[in-house]
Amino acid sequence: MKLPFTLSWGKPQKATEAQLKYKTIEAETLQLIDSYSDQVMKMLRANIDPSLGFDEKAIKILSDDLEGGRHKYDEEKKNIVANMYGAFLGKAI
Repeated sequence: MKLPFTLSWGKPQKATEAQLKYKTIEAETLQLIDSYSDQVMKMLRANIDPSLGFDEKAIKILSDDLEGGRHKYDEEKKNIVANMYGAFLGKAI
């Protein structure tokens, strides 16, 4: 497996094994993350704009929603929003 690059101030350098801080995700978890991001996309397209994609415009809408609603979220809602929006952002990136 190739090592990912790290960005430092200057020339990009290959990451060392010690710098890698991730673990393999099981297929079932990846499917769940994908379904979360797709659910968010369906909601955005149905309620805001059918032409939205996994792009800057959609991310801005979610960001504005977080800023406007965060004080209203209880702990359960915070977890749901973090998982759903996080899955969407991960797919967008």
